[in-house]
Amino acid sequence: MNKRFYSFAQEHIAGHPEFHEMARFPEVLWEKMAQHRLFGLGIDPAYGGQGKNARTISEAGRVLVEAGGNLGIALSWLIHEMTARWFIMGFGSSKQKASYLPRLAGGKMTACFAVSEPEYGAHPKYLSTEADCIQGRYRINGEKTYLTNAPMAGLFIVIAVTKKTESKKGFTAFLVPRDTPGLTLTDPMELPFLRPSPHGGILLRNCRVEADAVLGYLNTAYETMVRPFRELEDTMMMGPASGGMAFQLAQVARLIHEQKIAADDGLVSELGELRCAADALAALAKAGATMLDPQEKDQTGPGSIVLFFKKQAADFQSRLQQVLENAKIEPDIGLKQMRQDITAALGIAQKVSALKLGRIGREFFKSEGPPA
Repeated sequence: MNKRFYSFAQEHIAGHPEFHEMARFPEVLWEKMAQHRLFGLGIDPAYGGQGKNARTISEAGRVLVEAGGNLGIALSWLIHEMTARWFIMGFGSSKQKASYLPRLAGGKMTACFAVSEPEYGAHPKYLSTEADCIQGRYRINGEKTYLTNAPMAGLFIVIAVTKKTESKKGFTAFLVPRDTPGLTLTDPMELPFLRPSPHGGILLRNCRVEADAVLGYLNTAYETMVRPFRELEDTMMMGPASGGMAFQLAQVARLIHEQKIAADDGLVSELGELRCAADALAALAKAGATMLDPQEKDQTGPGSIVLFFKKQAADFQSRLQQVLENAKIEPDIGLKQMRQDITAALGIAQKVSALKLGRIGREFFKSEGPPA
């Protein structure tokens, strides 16, 4: 498995700095990924997938970035894999699975999880996209934005309000194909990082779908899909991010030789510390992904591992930058872009991470009680 991903990344991604300049994912590359069977890792073989677990998917993402040097490509690939495995495999009916999973496994269709809205992100209090049930069909109205893979998606999992009370909203997920009347794409977002992973949005204006478009149960999507998705995404992104740090160290070693920089004892020791840190973070990524698999799940989940990983990965970037400056190593475009992309990936939902850390601290302090 890893050999296949490594070979593909070396042949088709490494040595292509132009990918970092593309706001849209190159179709030819996606087609090549499909030809080399890089899709459908987590999908049941009954639907054309490979039946692999979360740890295997995370490891494949790590190898893809370490060998290819592009975190944006791995992001689009990973979101594609996650959407198929956790949402459609996890919540889909037999009919929905049979309809969509073979195409997702073969790379013939890409699904996009559509939650966030303009100004307010995914905060449940402010989400306003609504789906009204009219004579057994649903009419969806609203706007979604900042959606990974939206410009190339053929299927959108749209989260909409289907129930309102004075104190709470009920949310439902709908499977909405791209060609559904009433659904239009907004302009792609020109983000300066994580390229060529494309981001964009959709407008839904009297978009009508049948009752069998409901994914999972009515009014429960926020609790069962949206809320777990952030931790799921953060956990699985640790694999590609750890691959990015391994790539950075390999690039630094190459630049030291090419730029004829004296590798004194101090520089060698600092690089050794960074190598140990990268290896430890890769091990954390494996451990976190393993905890997502049903047979390995426990009550704690990978939350603490994710938070610790983010802190240590940010420290890694700062220490690596200091090494570059102290040794007067001139970084190339690949090294610069990887640092920018990892920093951007770590910065997503920073406020949420801060809130989680605060909650953990308060719970710990409360459980310990005052000193005797």
